[in-house]
Amino acid sequence: MLGRLLHVPHDPPEPAVVNDPAPAPSADDHDESLVRWYFSLTPAQRLDVLNANINAILRARAAQGIGDH
Repeated sequence: MLGRLLHVPHDPPEPAVVNDPAPAPSADDHDESLVRWYFSLTPAQRLDVLNANINAILRARAAQGIGDH
């Protein structure tokens, strides 16, 4: 199924400027900055990021000869 996806040119989106300082790790010892960054993007920018990730996975799979059925 991934082989049918279209290649979408990707220019990384500029993250929105957020006045919040970088969040401190929570009590669960994880950093929520990636989630905050992702939510700062517009829906179109989120799709661009997801398409870029899919394209990277497809390139990695192709380099390993996976999915050439």
